[in-house]
Amino acid sequence: MTRAIPKSTRLKVIKDAGNRCAVCGHSSPVVLCHITPYSQSKDNSYDNLLAVCPNCHFRADTGTFTSEELREYKEKPWVKREESDERTTVKLTLNNIDFDDFGDELRESILKTISQFLEISESEIKIERVEKG
Repeated sequence: MTRAIPKSTRLKVIKDAGNRCAVCGHSSPVVLCHITPYSQSKDNSYDNLLAVCPNCHFRADTGTFTSEELREYKEKPWVKREESDERTTVKLTLNNIDFDDFGDELRESILKTISQFLEISESEIKIERVEKG
């Protein structure tokens, strides 16, 4: 049987993550994730909780993220990384594809897929130029 997490703790964890997933920044309803699994720690304290989207919670449960990585996201959630000047540039080449022919729905789908693959928010992706050739 798990001990209930106090409402004040839940609200602080969510607020500190900017009311978004601390990992990817998604604005879907967030859930609380234990940094060190509850089954191992029996720890429902603020320091062991992270606000995440359901997708990132699944990733944490299946071992995609280590406790150390989750702790880093706790210390510097997406909202703080978004506010910083730290940026990473990724060059993506799509051969034989004319991006101009894509409709808005397909463009959004591609951006969503890329953001999920890179584990970043869609808002972090900026298309700087499209070259034909």
